[in-house]
Amino acid sequence: MLIASSGLDDMVEYVMIGLCVVGFVMPAVYRQPWLWFGISGTMLYGHVPHWYEIDNHKYLMIYWCLAMFCSTLLPEKLKAKSISFNARWLIGLCFLFATLWKLTVPNYVDNSFFTLTLLEDPRFYPATMYVGGLTEDDIQGIHEKLGDLEDLSGTEKSVVLMESIPPRVRNFALFLTWFTIAFEGLIAACFLPLGIKSLDKIRHFALIMFGVGVYALATVQGFGLLLMTMGTAQCPMEKQKTRVGFIVVFSIIYLYGLGKMLFQI
Repeated sequence: MLIASSGLDDMVEYVMIGLCVVGFVMPAVYRQPWLWFGISGTMLYGHVPHWYEIDNHKYLMIYWCLAMFCSTLLPEKLKAKSISFNARWLIGLCFLFATLWKLTVPNYVDNSFFTLTLLEDPRFYPATMYVGGLTEDDIQGIHEKLGDLEDLSGTEKSVVLMESIPPRVRNFALFLTWFTIAFEGLIAACFLPLGIKSLDKIRHFALIMFGVGVYALATVQGFGLLLMTMGTAQCPMEKQKTRVGFIVVFSIIYLYGLGKMLFQI
């Protein structure tokens, strides 16, 4: 996961790859504090100077590396339990804050965020064309209209575009807006210790399905890989089929990203 999506550049990336390779070829080193101290330090050194422009899941990745480092400082019999504990809390808090943020941002709850995302973000184009019924020429025409609205504020631009966008696209955006809020809120409730047994039973399945959604729609490889990694870490060893599910989705997300990269080359 760190090799594929650490987001580091230049020499810092090579240092990260070297540390990860050491962990792969020397399994006994994987749980040693010095390895995770190096990984955490590399992540901090590479990302902190650019904290204002990195993707939000990079913060979660840094927290996860620091949690791994702290867990390796514990006695051997407590390391696995600590890693599982940290993974579950990080997932729960991540989705809780994501849900609260969406509910408090006007441009999200009024449907304009996803409407513009479907039309401006290339990762969503396949879904926009398939579900929204648009062609590439339709999307290009909307881009040209965006160029004509450069002098308008974000809110004014949203109003003008919303009036000219086909109903199918607006309805699809509306569905994505509230489905995302509901599903992320559900995952937060599943992972935070609320004491509701019915939520605990679907915890792993909900996260796996979210991973499938990230791969199928948003294609945010780094976030998907990180979630599946933490999902595996907090899944009990006796749930072998569930752990395999996390690994399968991890592999699909990784291979899809690799395929896109090779295709672009």
